[in-house]
Amino acid sequence: MSKKRHKLETEYDANRIMKLEPRMHARKRPDLYLGGVGVEALHHLVDELLDSAILSVLVGKCDSIDVRLRNDNEVTVSDNDSLVPKWVSSSDYFERTGKHSIDWIFAVFAGLPFERHYEFNISGSWHGIGLNSVNSLTSKLSAIISRQNEVWKRTYREGVPHGALQHYTLNQAQPDGVSITFQPDFTIFEPNDFDYVWIHDRCQTLAYLFPQITISLADERDGQEQAEVLHYPDGIRAMVRDRTQGQIPRHEMLYTREIVTYPSRYGDATYDVIVEIALQYTDADTIDLHGYVNSVETPDGGTHIEGLHHALMGYINGASPNPLSWAQVARGLTAVIHILHPDPQFESNSSIKLLNPETFRAVESVMYPLLTSANLRGLNDCLIASILKLMELSQQ
Repeated sequence: MSKKRHKLETEYDANRIMKLEPRMHARKRPDLYLGGVGVEALHHLVDELLDSAILSVLVGKCDSIDVRLRNDNEVTVSDNDSLVPKWVSSSDYFERTGKHSIDWIFAVFAGLPFERHYEFNISGSWHGIGLNSVNSLTSKLSAIISRQNEVWKRTYREGVPHGALQHYTLNQAQPDGVSITFQPDFTIFEPNDFDYVWIHDRCQTLAYLFPQITISLADERDGQEQAEVLHYPDGIRAMVRDRTQGQIPRHEMLYTREIVTYPSRYGDATYDVIVEIALQYTDADTIDLHGYVNSVETPDGGTHIEGLHHALMGYINGASPNPLSWAQVARGLTAVIHILHPDPQFESNSSIKLLNPETFRAVESVMYPLLTSANLRGLNDCLIASILKLMELSQQ
């Protein structure tokens, strides 16, 4: 039987190579930026705006974030950031590039001028796509930036500036801040409404991880009105407490936050890894362990989780006559570990697993002093005795 050969209608050569500007690349291949066009990708647009505010939180410039869900699938995220307004008020970038600094933030795919600051190298977004990519995936977006008594307002359509930049002066000064309102482009995304619960859970997690911030969340959509304020001064300790409600604790909660310094992979410089851990054993039969890197949860774990595993296994098995498995050691454990790392290496674009080997050593080095320190030794002896007792009961 002869086989038919299908010939291309036109020959493929260099003339058929299409070069897309970054904005159009984001619009044509949103899956590369958001992992898809479904409901999760839609909500990660909000996550990116929250991340922008968190960047300022990390240098102490922002302590208040306001999120509002509006009719017609509009979302507004505002914060009291003072760094971006200070930069926007400068004419330096316009004089050198011919573009206003607002357009550099929202419409140009380039690094921000403060990218060399350590704090701003800590990316907190799920994919880290940036405000310019978010802007490209919206049907419209407006940004209002306030500094003292000056206000700048810029509107975009599908990532392109629409109309003139508005700049006006108020009669009296008002707090510095940034407010962004956007509407997704549903010629790109599958039609979905924003889910208040999804956004609430993300805002709540950020409020746990960054105790210095207060997040106000409001649903202003017709028939769905509700609002709440999220603020947890105890940070991840409050997160562990809330996750263990109704359970009987077997010891006082263990908590530490340490800075571990490592040599940089680039030259002779060093960098700091911040390790924060809170853990509690209870009478539960389950394991409830959550790891975050720069505010993003890593569902497949990684070196930070492995460091915690290794330290707990070594400590508890050191006092146990018979080696225990991880399932036995972690029974009844609720723990949260949050790493701030200036150069995280992830397994994929969706940050599902942390790969940095030095993070394993950093977590392990912090865990052992926490578990063996003199003022906690009595508590840990009781903890080990409780775990061994549980093992005996489970084997009967």
